[in-house]
Amino acid sequence: MKLQHDFASFIFLLLSILCVTDGCHEGRAALLNFKSSLADHSNRWSSWQGQNCCSRFGIRCSDLLHAIAVNLRNPNPDSFILNINSQLVSTSDSKTSTAVQGTISPSLFSLHHLRYLDLSFKDFMFSKLPTGFSNLTRLTYLSLENAMFSDSITTQFANLTSLRWLDLSCSLKIVDESSISYNLTSSLRVTGGLLSSYIYFGHISSSNLDWLWGLRNLRELRLSGVDPSKASQSSKWAEPLSILSDLRLLHLSNCGVFGMVPVNQSQLHLHSPRMDFNSLASAIPKELANLTALSVLDLSSANLHGSIPFLPQLQELYVGNNLDIAINLSSMFAVPWTHLERLDIQSTQVIGSIPASFTNTTSLVQFTARNCGIQGSVLSSMANLSELEILQLDFNYITGHLSQLFQNLNSLQLVSLMENSLDGPIPDSICKISSLSMSSFGFQFSHRKIS
Repeated sequence: MKLQHDFASFIFLLLSILCVTDGCHEGRAALLNFKSSLADHSNRWSSWQGQNCCSRFGIRCSDLLHAIAVNLRNPNPDSFILNINSQLVSTSDSKTSTAVQGTISPSLFSLHHLRYLDLSFKDFMFSKLPTGFSNLTRLTYLSLENAMFSDSITTQFANLTSLRWLDLSCSLKIVDESSISYNLTSSLRVTGGLLSSYIYFGHISSSNLDWLWGLRNLRELRLSGVDPSKASQSSKWAEPLSILSDLRLLHLSNCGVFGMVPVNQSQLHLHSPRMDFNSLASAIPKELANLTALSVLDLSSANLHGSIPFLPQLQELYVGNNLDIAINLSSMFAVPWTHLERLDIQSTQVIGSIPASFTNTTSLVQFTARNCGIQGSVLSSMANLSELEILQLDFNYITGHLSQLFQNLNSLQLVSLMENSLDGPIPDSICKISSLSMSSFGFQFSHRKIS
């Protein structure tokens, strides 16, 4: 009996040591110090009480009671629009910011077992990126998205060799109504540009991308708003990206990047590169056709020129607001784009009309071609697009009779045809499209002839 009692005492002592020294005690102290450096205006951390740190909001522990995941992402980040008067207006339900505010306590970086850390949409008050991140060498997931840092990336993340997912974005895409204008002096005239832009949440720069050399296991890299403009002045600025052979997703939106679109033939898994809102001043590389996994390509507002190469693997293509891109839709759709679901070519130079072959793109869900000079009738080109949900053809020279346009478009959710030369009354058949969102349905033809 005594042996059993001694053994039980030993086990209890061992579990106590594990719980106090390795997990609950050290983890609790580190997390409480981290919490004490932040102001939680939304009281989301009210559960951070008691001895068991593993039961707290946003904390997950291993079987040995080590904190392995800290997920404190703001679930309701502040949202904004830029209104018609170029004023930034909050659209959040809350009248005050929901972001936790303060600075990161160094105690956080004593949690050496962390594999997952998400501090997105916090307000770290334009503080520096802590060098302590380099201690968290077991991290596979790190998100500091729009967390209000102000710093340059040097070596803070260079030795996080286990990372699979990294988000250092510091800008957010919002609805921008400032390009819409109305002229009420004679006949109503509406004009509009690209209805989106970015706002910054902090300022992060990177004079080069050499810190990526050690992050060979990355699968998703999000750097929207990060400023590598100095680095991109070199023709080899994107070379460190070439070693990321497992990369699936790359976001370099609104980065001020100059030069060519980076294409590396070794990135066979890359499916979603986004480089919108840059100053690339180049053509869309034909070599992208060799990236067989490519499904989404966003090069909107990137100062591109030339034409659109045939990229048969694409499901989504966004090249809007590139005024020097010339698009001959007859040539483009002379070959089948069998996987294409979303196409945005607004504010480009479309030559001629939408061809009848366009109707073979039967998987199309969204077609946005505002303000790009389309001429002629679109009736025959829309005949088989039964999956189409979003149709935006404002500010063009489209002709034809409205009653025929909607005969087969039974999946429409949003349609906008302002400022064209269409004839006839709005057909009753539109009322039979049950999916149509009437709040988004804007038939405004101003001075165009409508009988």
